[in-house]
Amino acid sequence: MRRALSIIMVAFAATAGTVSWAADQILAKRTLRVGSILKPGDLTRASDQMVGLEVRRAIYAGHPISQSDLGPPTLVRRNEIVTMTFRNGGIALRAEGRALGAGGSGEIVEVMNLESRRTIRAVVTGSRSVEVRR
Repeated sequence: MRRALSIIMVAFAATAGTVSWAADQILAKRTLRVGSILKPGDLTRASDQMVGLEVRRAIYAGHPISQSDLGPPTLVRRNEIVTMTFRNGGIALRAEGRALGAGGSGEIVEVMNLESRRTIRAVVTGSRSVEVRR
């Protein structure tokens, strides 16, 4: 009984504390859903570094927004058919592939070549396009 009481007291102490955010943190004015693009009106104060980024996990109204919650807008979605480009000198080869993951500009995603069925890693360069780099 004494052990159970001490566990309850620890749990109560952990949840009873007040949450304090630093004055310089940017808070969400409304609940932001995964996949939405941040606009100036979504934030308690303007941030050029955050506006235009995509929300990667749900952020509730009044909660702080961190850079780890955000990412570049998704240009390639999972299971989408993409154009793969391989450049070597002045030659560019193109093929179709299926994205095995989602990614924004500059991010690395795995893509399956539809002809050979081999999986490669490629950099997202645009909407439904990736570039194979060595």
